[in-house]
Amino acid sequence: MAIEIKTETLKEIAEYLAMGMVCFYHKTNCQLVYFPDELESSGYEEEWADETGKIEAAPDDYFEFEKMGSHESFKVMERFISDNISHIPTHNKFIDAISRKKSRLLILITSFLTIPIFGKNGLRIKIKLILSL
Repeated sequence: MAIEIKTETLKEIAEYLAMGMVCFYHKTNCQLVYFPDELESSGYEEEWADETGKIEAAPDDYFEFEKMGSHESFKVMERFISDNISHIPTHNKFIDAISRKKSRLLILITSFLTIPIFGKNGLRIKIKLILSL
């Protein structure tokens, strides 16, 4: 069964995955359901009960999106550079850039994105902070 997911929705899914959320996409009504990956035993289970209940009630109605590991992400960037940048000096600069150790700012941003925030209001604040960077 092939489905079409809007670009805006894919961006939203990517943002939630980057923040440590588990994301599900309803196959027929296109509803996005998400909740923290480490929700169990966090003390916030009740706050997210509506979302987790939807998935538990009808798991076959949803596609689950999983976050890529760092090795997979690197391979995607590497393949993009190889397939799309034919100018050798530019190609080499991009390969060098993705091969280097992370800068301090990137480490800070990555750390911030992986901090689990369980409250819905906290999630909204986190998204606004990321978008303002």
